[in-house]
Formats: sequence, structure tokens, C-alpha cells
Amino acid sequence: MLVVSDASPLCYLVLIGQVNLLKQLYRQVIIPEIVRDELLHPDAPELVQQWVNQLPSWVMLRTPQKQPDTALIKLDPGERSAILLEQEIGADLVLMDERRGRNIAKSRGLSVTGLIGVVDAAAGLGLINLDEVLFRLRETDFWVSPKILADLRTKHQYDSL
Repeated sequence: MLVVSDASPLCYLVLIGQVNLLKQLYRQVIIPEIVRDELLHPDAPELVQQWVNQLPSWVMLRTPQKQPDTALIKLDPGERSAILLEQEIGADLVLMDERRGRNIAKSRGLSVTGLIGVVDAAAGLGLINLDEVLFRLRETDFWVSPKILADLRTKHQYDSL
């Protein structure tokens, strides 16, 4: 499966110690160079910067060749590049958390999932302990609706937190 990722899912998967789920689920992830730059920004968590400085072999860097159209100009550079790259290489999926970017990608017929979608897929395959992952996620500044978390726990037959 060919997957392109924006910064947010990568950042939080690194922070919760689950970034290797991407290799297990998708084998290879392509990130735009601008996404790498965002993850190396001095304000990015040190753990994330360390991971990006030693990218695993299953992560490939690529720069989209096309210029964005006006609909994409509204997005941040990482989201814009992820969508462009997905369209250029015919990727199967884009990983993105931000609502505006997800909506634009979906309006273009692209398949989109985010951090919670990755966690859901991993839980469905028995690759993670959902309680542990959700606990770690709560220790970050990632925000997700309590209803979405409750639905996820119900789907995977966990008691409520």
C-alpha cells in the first residue's frame, strides 16, 4: 500500500512510541520534504526531531512537482504537499489529522485517515494494547473528541475509561 503522511500523525505516533505501526500496517510511508522540515522545526518535540534525523528505511522523502491550485493554498505547506504528492504518485492513502486538509483531500476523491484511524487499524489487527496507547495519547496535547474515543473503545470491546 502506498501511503503519504502529513506531520501530525507522524509526530504523535513518535511521541506515543508507536511510529513503527506505520511500517506494520503500510510497509512504506512517503513524506514530503516540507513535512520533514516541519518535524525538524526547533519548536517540535526533541523526540520527534531525533526520529526525523534518523529516518527508518521504510520512510521515503519526496517533493511534489506540481504547483498547488487555489483550493490548496488555504492549507499549511505540509498538508498541501501531502495532498499534491498523493495525487501525483497515485497513493492509496494520505495520513492527515487537520479537518480542513482532510475535507479537501476527500473532496478530491482521496482516501484519508489520521492518527485515530491508524490506532483503530492497529487495534483491529491486535498490534497494540488500545488502553496503553490511549493512555499515552492523553499524555500529549493531541485532542480528540471523547465520543470518538468511546466509539473506538466500544468497537474494540474495551470498558470506558
